[in-house]
Amino acid sequence: MLLSYAYVAEYRYNSEVFENDNFLRLVPQLDDYQAPIRYEVLSRPSGGQVSYKDRFENLVHRVRVTTQHRELLVVSVGQAELRSRTLQAGDVRRLIPSNDPENLDFLGPSRFVEPRKLADFAAGIPGINEWLVESVVRVVDWVHRNIEYKRGDTDVHTPAHEVLRIGRGVCQDQTHLAIGLLRALGIPCRYVGGIRTESVGETHSWFEFLNPQVGWVPADCTTNVVGDLGVGVLKFANGRDYSDAAPVIGTFVSQGEGKLSKVVNWATFDDRPYSTEDAIARFLNDGNEDVT
Repeated sequence: MLLSYAYVAEYRYNSEVFENDNFLRLVPQLDDYQAPIRYEVLSRPSGGQVSYKDRFENLVHRVRVTTQHRELLVVSVGQAELRSRTLQAGDVRRLIPSNDPENLDFLGPSRFVEPRKLADFAAGIPGINEWLVESVVRVVDWVHRNIEYKRGDTDVHTPAHEVLRIGRGVCQDQTHLAIGLLRALGIPCRYVGGIRTESVGETHSWFEFLNPQVGWVPADCTTNVVGDLGVGVLKFANGRDYSDAAPVIGTFVSQGEGKLSKVVNWATFDDRPYSTEDAIARFLNDGNEDVT
């Protein structure tokens, strides 16, 4: 299925910014379930741009703006082909060698996930057994039912063990906690960032776990789904946790402070691509479809 998408984020500053240097992971990643067809990434004010693949095969655009400004728009538009994500019937034993060098990144600790701090709790989740997929289903269901989806009690720097203590958070927090619990059980997991299709909103996060028979399998704690995400998500980046897959991360030079003011994305199954100007106009019109 052909998907057209647009992402626009606005940053505001309370003093002049003289240099703004950002790393953008806002292009669909190529994998077994999706393929980018066309894409465009830019900023307003515009800046010098280079692109490269990082260690996790994410396409990164580095944009450096040297025009003085107090507002910055980051824009990504494009199209991608999506295929349904389904999980084959059957299960395998949860016996994945922890010394496999290809999996070490996704088994051990990372910036926001420390499996050792979650090991005792993970072992006590009802239904955890020697079967891989069943254990993932149990963890995803536990997180979905027990970690209340609520904004304001966490931020992008909240670690997984703190999410467990608080008992609340957003999709990023639910994802980090599930990853930590599953890594503690010896299951390689990686964080995924992207957007939901057929929706208007902010970015979304879920995770993928390694099934040795079929490869990386998606799971989403927010919707309590393992394997069969259909064509409901578009993947931009993956990594050990949010720090590897953040849509925008960077630094700026200014005497003042800045913050993310607003972010909106659209993703629809439509063969008509969004232009950057259309996306900006719609964003400035508070995300409504019609612009004047």
